[in-house]
Amino acid sequence: MLDRRKRTSQAVTTIVMLVGLLTGCEAKSGEVPAPAPVTNPGSSMYPSKIAFTDNGGPSGPSVYVMNSDGTAVKRIAAGYEPDFAPDGSKIVIRQSWSGLLVMNPDGSNPVQLVDRGAYPEFAADGTRIVFACHRRICVVDADGTNLKTLTQSMGGERLNYPQFPTFSPDGSRIAFTLNSTLWLMNADGTDLRILLEDAIAPVFTPDGSGIVFASGRGGHDRIETYLMDADGRNIRPLTGEGTALPSPDPYHSTTLPAFSPDGTHLLVTRSTQNSAKVVTGSEIWVMNPDGSDPRRLTEPNQPATAASWGGNSSS
Repeated sequence: MLDRRKRTSQAVTTIVMLVGLLTGCEAKSGEVPAPAPVTNPGSSMYPSKIAFTDNGGPSGPSVYVMNSDGTAVKRIAAGYEPDFAPDGSKIVIRQSWSGLLVMNPDGSNPVQLVDRGAYPEFAADGTRIVFACHRRICVVDADGTNLKTLTQSMGGERLNYPQFPTFSPDGSRIAFTLNSTLWLMNADGTDLRILLEDAIAPVFTPDGSGIVFASGRGGHDRIETYLMDADGRNIRPLTGEGTALPSPDPYHSTTLPAFSPDGTHLLVTRSTQNSAKVVTGSEIWVMNPDGSDPRRLTEPNQPATAASWGGNSSS
C-alpha cells in the first residue's frame, strides 16, 4: 500500500507541474444552497467545444478551445485549469496573478470571481463553482457571489493540500483528493470522509453511480484511469494493461478524466516521457466511458492537458 501511494504521490507532483501549483483564497463559512435541477446540456444553444491548457512557455501557460473533433484550436487566454459550464455558455480558468476568471467561450468578457483559487469546476446546472482555496474546499456562485468555505484547513506540506474538487451530477456531494487519497462529503461540507486511498483527480459519472479517477495502483511506475462505484467498490481499469488504451513507452500516465456533457465520451490526458524519465509532452485523448475506442484529439506538437468539454454534444 505504501509503495502504491508513493507512486501516485509522485504522479501528483507531475500532474500539478502540468496544470499549475495551488494558490489560496479568502472565504467565509456558511451553508451552500440546495442543489438545483440539472440542466440538460443537449438543449444548449452553444456548440460543442473542448478547452485545455498547454504546459507553459516563456510567457506562461495558456488556455485553448477547440471543436470536439480536435479541429480549430484557438488560444483564448493566459491561464490554466479551464472548466466549461456543461451547457458551454461560460468557461472558468485560473490565472495565478488574478485568481479565478469566468469568461465567454471565446475568451471575451472576463470577470474575476475570487482573488486566489485553483482547480475550479462548475456544478452540472452551471450555477455554482467549487474550487480549492487556501488548503480548503470552497464554493461560489457562478456570478461571484455567495463565496463560502466548506472544510477546515487540510494538509500542510508542499503539494499536500486539497485538489481536484468535483460535484456529483445532482449537486449534493463533492469529491476531492488530498495526499493521494479520495475524500467525499455533502455539498454543505458535512459528512466528510475518506472514500479511497491511492486515487487522484476524481470525476463522477453522469448518472452519479460511479467515480472515474487516476491511480498508480496498477504498478509499472505509471498512472492509469479507473472507474469504481460511487461507494468505492468494484474498481476496474479503463486504461493500462488489459484495456483498449495501454500505456507502452513513451506514455507514462493517463489521467485527468472529464466527461462530455451528454456522458457518451470521456476525455483523458496522456503524458509522455523520454528515456531519462523526463516529461516531454501531453496529449488529449477521447474514448467511450468504458474505455473502448480510444483516439487522440490533439496533435503531438501541441502540448495539451486538463481538458474540459461543454456545449451541445450533438452539434
